[in-house]
Amino acid sequence: MEEREAAPRSAAVAAPASAKAPFPITAASTSTATAGEDPAVPSPAGNSRASALTRRLPLAAICLLLSAAAGAALTMWSGSPAGPAVPGAAGADAAPLTPALIGHRLALLAGTAALTALVEELVFRGVLLRALLRALPHTRALLASALLFALPHALPIGLGSAEAAPDMAAAALSLGLKFAQALAFGLVMASVAAPRDHVRASGLAIAVALHGLYDAVYFAPAVLATGTFPATYITAQPNELAALAASILLLAPAAVRTQRTQV
Repeated sequence: MEEREAAPRSAAVAAPASAKAPFPITAASTSTATAGEDPAVPSPAGNSRASALTRRLPLAAICLLLSAAAGAALTMWSGSPAGPAVPGAAGADAAPLTPALIGHRLALLAGTAALTALVEELVFRGVLLRALLRALPHTRALLASALLFALPHALPIGLGSAEAAPDMAAAALSLGLKFAQALAFGLVMASVAAPRDHVRASGLAIAVALHGLYDAVYFAPAVLATGTFPATYITAQPNELAALAASILLLAPAAVRTQRTQV
């Protein structure tokens, strides 16, 4: 009698164990069920930010390089036999160009351009734009940061000693062109640094690299010819005014496009 009751009890004990797992649970089924929560799987938001930067970067890079190259070419060109006319070139080193001197000036050009790009991008895009994005809608934050970036570039620094600007009309024209150039440049840099809703480390690093390359190309003729960067943006030289105007025209498509592709 006891043996007959033991059998049903053992069957009853075994039944729940088999009922708990009617189908085998494997690692594949577990990973399938939690794939959407896997931190290694990119989120849709991350994909949209990356695609936004990918869409804007080629146009921005092309316009920046063309703008810098056009500015450099027009700055280097001069109608006088004395050579390139660059702002702040008065009293510049007129020593003949030797390989050692060229190497020294190239090092000065590269180092100054890299340091300037790093400082300005960290301040205007890394700190200022990040703060503006917390307080303003995305597009307005980009515009505000670009305006704040352009204002220091339009200050009349060197107005009293600028031999190339004989009157206030020439000074106002050159500073107005410089403001427009810096505004367009600031819009492009802000869009690269913050492709969607916040400043990204990758975008900021790209902005630093593009900024440094732009300055190195744009100011190459002045630095190689004189051994120094321009002391002022104020000028009345036609080739320098044309360089500013050409760089604005080439930067404008990237500045407009980056604002229209906000996602």
